[in-house]
Amino acid sequence: MRKLFVLISVLVVALAMTSCLDSVHSDYTPEIKCSYLYVNPILNSDTIVGAKDTLRLTYDDKDNSFVTDTLALGDTLMFSAAYYTVSNNLIAVKIAWDSTETALWYPLNTKIEEVLTDRSDVAAGQLYFNPGYNFVAFPIYVSPKQVGKTSFSLTVESDSKFPTASLKFVLPVSKVDSVSL
Repeated sequence: MRKLFVLISVLVVALAMTSCLDSVHSDYTPEIKCSYLYVNPILNSDTIVGAKDTLRLTYDDKDNSFVTDTLALGDTLMFSAAYYTVSNNLIAVKIAWDSTETALWYPLNTKIEEVLTDRSDVAAGQLYFNPGYNFVAFPIYVSPKQVGKTSFSLTVESDSKFPTASLKFVLPVSKVDSVSL
């Protein structure tokens, strides 16, 4: 009898723990991770073709944004962005930028394009995903078109009760006449 009581107690505790885990895993804040952040300098007679430079970021509490080192007009910022919703469904990835200030592009491979819904507008930075996916990553390239400051933002949406996460980047841009090595 005692063995039966212990066995039933263990099963009840295991069942209770499993149901707790299901509720815990169902609501996570989505994440955006950016890595391999570097700059491909403007390519003119005074720079090394294919040269890459790392880029320092600082966080601006007032603007709630990441500010990069100053870029030269014509530089291209390159990085990999990963969007992760843990155990929740990835609903959308949104990339916002002002096309008059910045050229921004992100090549998507065929596998990513296959899981996008008809609602997606890739050229406008609106990527909507079919249910069942919780991760996507792709490279992003940013090239400022004018001197001053430009910005862009990345947002991921999920079906959790903490549905969105966003990152904003501000890029100071200056004009460089020539670069000497």
